[in-house]
Amino acid sequence: MATLVILDLAGDLHRGVNVTLDLHGEQEPALRSIARTRGSLPPASELGADYQQWQALYRSLSLVFRLGEVVNPMPTGSQADLIAACNQAARQLAIAFNQWLSHESFRPIWEQCLVKLPTGEPIRWIVQTEDI
Repeated sequence: MATLVILDLAGDLHRGVNVTLDLHGEQEPALRSIARTRGSLPPASELGADYQQWQALYRSLSLVFRLGEVVNPMPTGSQADLIAACNQAARQLAIAFNQWLSHESFRPIWEQCLVKLPTGEPIRWIVQTEDI
């Protein structure tokens, strides 16, 4: 049985996010937490913009590989250019996301994960949020 991690995110990218980490061990009942830690993440509006950019490019890839009549015309440029742009947007999103998670206010969450989570064993993650 795997360790269960519940990460509760309350807030949004414009105002900041309060984070609660609950760890549940293999042998513990599901409702009993073995560790609870609180932290926060700062506002990161640019992260939302990076996500929207990647999402738009990713969705446009489906037009490249779709057979039949296309309702929305394909963006200009070759397939290779579109794939390269999507990959670049994904890299930018990953960089921005990792920078956000490396903020000092998130450190208590990160440190708790490093200390309490087993290495080389399965971990089940649940991320709870009201703001997608």
